Amino acid sequence: MSADTEKYLVFSVAEEKYAVEVVRVEEVIEAYGITPVPRTPSYLLGIINLRGRIVPVLCVRRRFGFEAAVTTTDTRLVVLQVCLGEELVSLGAVLDAVHGVVDISPSAIEKRPALGNSGDQHIAVTSIAKLENELLLVLDADRLLTREYLDDSYEHLRRQAGG
Repeated sequence: MSADTEKYLVFSVAEEKYAVEVVRVEEVIEAYGITPVPRTPSYLLGIINLRGRIVPVLCVRRRFGFEAAVTTTDTRLVVLQVCLGEELVSLGAVLDAVHGVVDISPSAIEKRPALGNSGDQHIAVTSIAKLENELLLVLDADRLLTREYLDDSYEHLRRQAGG
């Protein structure tokens, strides 16, 4: 890696390729052993016990408004470090597949074009990385799960329940 590049983990969600900074990745594991938690938003799949730590898990497909996929041998759970308000927390993200790590120069990354803000995917996609033969949607890990997004989801659940 040269001094002017950064490492990114490349993965797929709903047949699109994304990237997130490797410094935010704790580990990549198989996606199993998720315990559902009742009355949470549909994109929150539940929790896992990761060597004695309880880690919430979200489905990135559902978070971005896509249908959930069937778990395959390629499905992975990536544990990320994210800021939730003022707190740094671990968050599991279920992805369709992980492709590896690439070096990307800051000059190859451009701000996401203003295409409107319809859809939750745009909240987390902050830029586009131009590689030789493909484009990667670059995620801001901190925007996958925000305190405001959680509050909005719980308010929606309360309204559905008539409370």
